[in-house]
Amino acid sequence: MKMRKQKWIGLSLIGISAALLLMVSEPGSAPEDCDATAVLLTFPLGVYMTVIQNYILFDSDPTEEHKSNNLKGAFQNGKKKNP
Repeated sequence: MKMRKQKWIGLSLIGISAALLLMVSEPGSAPEDCDATAVLLTFPLGVYMTVIQNYILFDSDPTEEHKSNNLKGAFQNGKKKNP
């Protein structure tokens, strides 16, 4: 399920890049209207997210964080605490 989420985000970044290029291709009156610098970031990231086999997104799950905090408290100076 997580990989599917990553692929959809990658495809949406590619779509945003295409939409930006379409908007820039229309004739504008000022050079600022023809700036497509964002495509240099969104398109490669979108392609990378759709092609890569590893999960690269950071999802903060509060239950997993709580479990890891409990493990940190169980040991002190490399030795297990006495209850």
